[in-house]
Amino acid sequence: MSAALERARQRREEAVAAQAAAVAAEAAAILRNAERAKAHGLVEKTAGESGAAGKLRNKWVKWLASEHGKGVAARLAAGGAPSVEEAKLFSTWVYTTRQAYSPVGRRGGGDSYGLLQIPYMLAKFVFPLMKYEGFVGLSIAQAAAKNQEFCHELKEHWRALKVQEPDRSVVRARPDRMDYFANARVAELTEGPGGSRCA
Repeated sequence: MSAALERARQRREEAVAAQAAAVAAEAAAILRNAERAKAHGLVEKTAGESGAAGKLRNKWVKWLASEHGKGVAARLAAGGAPSVEEAKLFSTWVYTTRQAYSPVGRRGGGDSYGLLQIPYMLAKFVFPLMKYEGFVGLSIAQAAAKNQEFCHELKEHWRALKVQEPDRSVVRARPDRMDYFANARVAELTEGPGGSRCA
């Protein structure tokens, strides 16, 4: 019986050692993947040419080609990188030239664009895509650090643009879809299908 207990103890020790080795291997893989994600974590949908950063880049290029951005384009062609003030000019141009997309007159390029995409993506993704001086070959972490000087200023600038035109900072209340369906159902129950009930 003692031989059977000894074999069971050895198997238990081997199982514990194997489990510890598996946990150590998983921990190493997690750490390795986290480090690789910091350096190479570009998601095409967000940061790629055809993603949100690519669309923002296209708008940046459109601004540089316009009469309003040609001075900045000329300076950038000679070398250097955009300044925070030039990024604010771009943000103002985006705000001013928004197009109406809604039948009720709401303007395109709202807060999701001005408070999120422009501040968080312009210097982090667009400037490296444009290969501006000081933005070439940056890792995601380095680009995010460079973007910090732009981010807060651009968010505050967009808020100031909204406040200076009170009518544009107010969003009209949208009728709740459930109210519409509830009202239609009440009408159907009280008036009959398709309209008023015949007497």
